[in-house]
Amino acid sequence: MNSIGLCFSVEFVRKLNHLEENLLERNRQLTLAIEQRREFEQIQTKLLEWMKTIEEQIKDPFTNELQQPVNILKERLNTFKSLLQTVKDRSKEFEELTRMYQLVGLTLNEADRLSLDEKYSLSKDKYNRLLDNLTQRIALLDEAIRKFPKESTFVDL
Repeated sequence: MNSIGLCFSVEFVRKLNHLEENLLERNRQLTLAIEQRREFEQIQTKLLEWMKTIEEQIKDPFTNELQQPVNILKERLNTFKSLLQTVKDRSKEFEELTRMYQLVGLTLNEADRLSLDEKYSLSKDKYNRLLDNLTQRIALLDEAIRKFPKESTFVDL
């Protein structure tokens, strides 16, 4: 009877140790997931702030004027080209955000994953709209400058 109790005790201790190892491993995974989520949110916040700054820079203060000097159009064209290059250069940061999104998404429950999906989609859509907006503005400015007659300093938009 004593040996049966000892075997039961050894088996119980083994199972208890196994459970403790599982809990410690799960705790490490959760700690890593929390850190990845924090990193995702930091990258996302930084990108969203940056995109807001770019959006403010491309607001057109001349939309109510019918004519603009061509030198201002050329200046704006160069500014938009520079901003577009900056947006393209930031694509690596957006790729990092995507990578973090995929990593973090694997560790979340369904409700948190849906929230993360929504945040990521918002950032992705905003980034793509920014690229599209700059590309369209550049095309419009290019066209306006090409239509510019050589003898005039103003162009009709």
